[in-house]
Amino acid sequence: MTDGGASHPGSRDWPRPKLAELRAAELDAAIAALGGAASCVTRLGLPDGGMLGLAPRYDEIAAQVAQTIRAAGARVLIAPAPTDPHCDHEATAEIARRAARRTGARLLFYPVWSGCTIRATARGCPSMSNTASIPSPRARPSPAPSPPIAASTGR
Repeated sequence: MTDGGASHPGSRDWPRPKLAELRAAELDAAIAALGGAASCVTRLGLPDGGMLGLAPRYDEIAAQVAQTIRAAGARVLIAPAPTDPHCDHEATAEIARRAARRTGARLLFYPVWSGCTIRATARGCPSMSNTASIPSPRARPSPAPSPPIAASTGR
């Protein structure tokens, strides 16, 4: 849905364009690991951290996803869990529901943030720089998280 470029706002090590490029490479590698090709990926280019603001366009976006499902002959659609406490994941789950209804595709969800505690900004999206922690409804103790991308070089 999004390019993932807004996950580290203000980072000098991971500015938005560099992070978006890395996220695209991660997606391509994941698709390859599953036996697919990068040409199988449809990038919608929606604003990372801004999916809730697109609520009036959810039907339009779902129609675009449904068209991709039909063109691929897919019978299953997999999306982030609607319980994930991240604005883009919640929005994507809703769009996926609408697309699945349009196509009859089986809809499966996977958790991303559902099992951890995240920090939230005023607009409802996670930010590791804010001080207000919001526990997930399914939060459980876990070991300290690994850095999300790579260790900072301090530059």
